[in-house]
Order: sequence, then structure tokens, then C-alpha cells
Amino acid sequence: SYEEVLQGDPDYCQFVMQQAATGDSGPGFAAFADWLSTQGVSAQTLSTGSAGGSGTVSFGKYHGTSYEEVLQGDPDYCQFVMQQVPTGDSGAGFRAFADWLGTQDVSAQTLSMGSAGGSGAVSVGKYRGTSYEEVWQGDPDYCQFVMQQASTGDSNRALTAFADWLSAQSVSAQTLS
Repeated sequence: SYEEVLQGDPDYCQFVMQQAATGDSGPGFAAFADWLSTQGVSAQTLSTGSAGGSGTVSFGKYHGTSYEEVLQGDPDYCQFVMQQVPTGDSGAGFRAFADWLGTQDVSAQTLSMGSAGGSGAVSVGKYRGTSYEEVWQGDPDYCQFVMQQASTGDSNRALTAFADWLSAQSVSAQTLS
């Protein structure tokens, strides 16, 4: 149904609205665009995240998850989103999420420092959700592992963010061993 498409794929709905606006679309697009208009939807409301289904990620691994949940649970992913948008290679749903992140008074810089004044929290692995400080105090061997992995240049964003925090604490793989 139209409602299911609106809820499940706002990017496609935005595409339909844009195509219909050009006047170069078939009758199916026009009918769907007309229905979207009766729902108060426009290409603009879809791209800013204020249409039906707004506030939820419409792409990738967090598809269907609320923006707030993603921000709280995976700030490194939010940092990634904010860094990718300027490249211009992102879809409407991606841009809408980045726009929302922009309204939350967060930036790629503050996200990389963590959400609690630079303390941050581990967002992957066995310590997911645990503050950097707690892991640093409780498991220096794990911190050593993190520092070593990050130094290879072959680590993910979350691991690198934790290693950066450890570095800011003047921690090195050598001091932990």
C-alpha cells in the first residue's frame, strides 16, 4: 500500500515527489505523488525528516531505528554519517539523518570525543556501552589490545575512537604492558 511505502521507504517517496514535480512521470508516479500530497508530504518534508515515519533511519544497519536511539547507542556511527554528507554521495535518508544530527547540537568533533565531556563509551565488542574510563581502569590488557590494533591502521572507527581517547590520557601500548 502507499502507506507502507511511505513508512518503509521515504527515500523512494522523495524520488516519486521529485519525478512528479518535473512533469515527466507516468500515471502511476503521478497518482502516488498526488496521494503523498494529500498526506501533507512533499519532497522537502521527506528530506528534512518531518514526514510520516520521520525520526527513524531509513537505510543501512540501523534501518527502522529511531534517530535518538542511534545517537545514544552508536555515536561513532553518527560521526561517520556527519563526515560522509559533505562528500555529496549520500542519499536523502542519509542526509535527513545528518540534518537531524545537526539539530542536536552535535558535531563530528564532539561525537569523536564521546557524549560525556570527552569520556565516551565503547560501542563495540565485549565492553559495548561501558565508559572508556571504566574499561581503562578495569582492563588494561584490553586497552593495550585496542592501542595495538589501532596502531596497525586496520581498525574500525569505534576502536580508533577509543584508542584516541586512550592516547589523550597519555596511555600507550608500552605503558599498559
